[in-house]
Parts: sequence; structure tokens; C-alpha cells
Amino acid sequence: MNKYNKLLYTAIFSVGIVLASPTFASYFDSYEFFQGEWRDNYIHFGGCENDPFCLDAQNNGWKGDTFFNIGDYNVKQGVYSVNEPTFYNDNSKLVLTYQYRFITKESSDNTTDKGYIKIKDVATNVIYYLKTLTPADANSDWQDIRVILPKEITNKKLQLVLEVENDDQRLSTMGINNISVVHKSKPEILGRIYEETSGKKFAVPGVTVLLKNAANNTILKQTITDELGNYTFYPVKAKRDFIVEVTYNDKTNSKNIAGIPYGSYSYGNDLVLE
Repeated sequence: MNKYNKLLYTAIFSVGIVLASPTFASYFDSYEFFQGEWRDNYIHFGGCENDPFCLDAQNNGWKGDTFFNIGDYNVKQGVYSVNEPTFYNDNSKLVLTYQYRFITKESSDNTTDKGYIKIKDVATNVIYYLKTLTPADANSDWQDIRVILPKEITNKKLQLVLEVENDDQRLSTMGINNISVVHKSKPEILGRIYEETSGKKFAVPGVTVLLKNAANNTILKQTITDELGNYTFYPVKAKRDFIVEVTYNDKTNSKNIAGIPYGSYSYGNDLVLE
């Protein structure tokens, strides 16, 4: 789990430009919703609790890889895990990734054997993600899945359920590997403004810093440095290029900022006014 917290800054919104107070800090974060070892952090049911019945350790392309292998005759079997939300961040996205395979002896027209991968709200039982597998979806090769989940569930207590229902005729098993739900906030840009006088650098508080688009023809945001000359822009759009610019005492300097991915940040973007 990677998680970074800083104090939120107070912002005033005016005509699409964010004008921050002189003292501020912001935060971003990237953290895992469902953490820990599969044996320790999941509740097993329907026979899966008989360790290690529903865990399968094979090479599978990675030495010592362990994955869930769920499915038994005439029983609802599986595992589930519940997250504990930490705080709400609206400037974010949730990324669900996993691998699955569905192996069966049933014919493809059978609909009684089902595998489920779902994420639901513990308080309301609303299902925010559901993938249903039947023998028609059978595949012995691992399938890679990546899904963006609704960001409004960031602060909800969620249950991740991996489950197989089998009839009493034959057998279908669902393998689940590398499952992850990660919260990633929009990026931020951090830096400090200095003025150089007589070969020495001095932090410049209370100066306006501009965030421009890569074409340098539009001001996207502006903020004011704090008493230590620090500035921040949060949130900014992910994977976009920007220009940070400052003018003070008839001196101007700027810096290009390369695209930043979700759940990350760009720091050390200092500008020296010479």
C-alpha cells in the first residue's frame, strides 16, 4: 500500500481558476482497498475454510504464485473480503484488475453452474460491479480484466465476493489471480519559488504562480506561495503536459511539467527568478 497525506488547502473558486490562500498544502493518495494475504484477509465459506482447499499454488508463470481455485459439487462456495474506508476524495478513480479462468465439464448450454466476481456496498447491498461466468464462458487460459469503478464508492464500506455455484451433476471451477482494487487520486504539482540576489536564493512568499496548458495560451489555475515560497496545484488532470510560470519584480521564469499518472505527483518544480 502506498499512501501519502498532507493538509488540505483552502481554495476559492473564481471563473474556473483556483485561487488558494497563502498558507496551504494539498494531498494525493494511491492505496489498496482490499489488503493482506488471501488466507488471512478473506472469509472463506462453503468448504473453502478447510485450508488449503480453495488455494492453489502453482508456477503459473510466476514462481510460487498462489491463487483462488473455487468450485465444488452442489454447493455455494467462495471467499469474501471487506474494506475499511479511510477518507473521501472526489478527485479520484478506482481501478479493479484481476485475472480469471473458468474450467468446466459442463456443456456450454448449462446455466446452473455460475461463477461470480462482485463488489457491493455492505450497508445497502447495492452491487457496483458484477461479472457472471457460466460454462459458455469456459476458458482454461487466464483472462486479464481491468475496470474503472464508480468513484462515488471511494468512502463506502465494500465487500468483494468471489463465488461459485455448482449443480450436483459435474464440476465447474473458477480461478482468480492477482485481484486488486486500487484508489488513485488525481495528481498534484509541487514546487517552490526563489529569487536570486547577489548569488543567494531567497524564498518568495505571496507571489502568484500560474498553471498553463502545454500550448502556453491558457491559464488553467493560479495559486499563491505560502510563507516558505511553496506552491501546489491540486488536482490537475492526469497524463497532461503543463507549464508553471511565475513573474515577480519584473522577472519571469517557467517550467514544463510532463504528464503525471493518477495516484502520483510531481514535486521539486522550483523556479528561480534571477
